Amino acid sequence: MSKTNELDFQELSHGCEGSMVLIAQKMLNSIGYKLKENGNFDESMVHAVRDFQIENSPLVVNGIICSETMIAIDSAIAIQKER
Repeated sequence: MSKTNELDFQELSHGCEGSMVLIAQKMLNSIGYKLKENGNFDESMVHAVRDFQIENSPLVVNGIICSETMIAIDSAIAIQKER
């Protein structure tokens, strides 16, 4: 992602709904999380995002998908595909 894209990134957090949340759920599930793919950023997704952030230091652990967390999720997918 370029700097412009990072600045334009819409953070995803508890209560968000829609296609971007669904994409994030699919991405997290592809690296081993077991979220309902329903487009709702619910409490179970907050916990999954926090777990991912804890495992991928130095991300801020807050359960919110900011641009840095999304980049890290994308990188984790790429690493898993290489295996």
